[in-house]
Amino acid sequence: MSMHRVSALAAAVLLAAGSTMATAQSRPYGDDQQGAQQFRAPVMTSPNNPYSDYPAAEVQAVPAARARAAIARMELLRSQVDLDRGTRAAVVAFKKSDDMSKAQAEETEAYAAYQAAREKALAPLESDGQYQALKEHRRKLGEQLADQHAQYKPKLNEIFALAGLKLEYSMSITLREAALLRESSEVRDARSKLTAANAKVSGLRARFAADLREDPDLIAARRAVFDSKVAHVAAQAYMSGLKEARGIALDYAYWVRRYNPYRVFGYDPYGFNPYSYAYGNGYRY
Repeated sequence: MSMHRVSALAAAVLLAAGSTMATAQSRPYGDDQQGAQQFRAPVMTSPNNPYSDYPAAEVQAVPAARARAAIARMELLRSQVDLDRGTRAAVVAFKKSDDMSKAQAEETEAYAAYQAAREKALAPLESDGQYQALKEHRRKLGEQLADQHAQYKPKLNEIFALAGLKLEYSMSITLREAALLRESSEVRDARSKLTAANAKVSGLRARFAADLREDPDLIAARRAVFDSKVAHVAAQAYMSGLKEARGIALDYAYWVRRYNPYRVFGYDPYGFNPYSYAYGNGYRY
């Protein structure tokens, strides 16, 4: 069933419910003839009853508005789910595509080749005593820094001094490694291949992002989500307005008759029995 048919069906149901509820008065009233006040079950009367001040139309319009707001909220959730499902399907299809799979495989292979070339170029440093001494000093400084940070009241001056000395050792180690890497042609070739593979993968992802924004199905799904948001906000605003109007109508109906001396029940300025028919036209309103 399409969204338009669902919305039309929901509107028909709401109109039927509203017409049925408009003929019902949902406040119990009435006394027996002996004067003992006993509320009975709600008596369904027309909201245009000339002998009743109860704002039945305003009260009975709220449930229908609440139903419309609930339908709008669920339609918003459904449209958002459709958009999320379509986006996830497009992403999964892109990741499983031949172009992306090949590009990622080439990137992984190029990275492994670069790591192998780098380790081969740095192999002479394993037997370099000065290089190994620098690494050992850096390791010990790292342990001393950890001990200083673990103290209850660490000494900042000692931490700064140890950190600066460790940084000098690290820079010396990096310079030694960079010199050997620059001299290796194998490392340069492997780095070039890795850069090209990274660029290819990045290009495919950028093109997919652009295609995803311009996909007509996803554009329609995003538009449906926006329309559902507008409908949801409008339904909520309509329900809030009806609630406010219902409160105003109930307050008006109460206070306009609360101190009416010609009303049969309620305020009696002369102290007569409120159940007597000294005033009014005999109708219980």
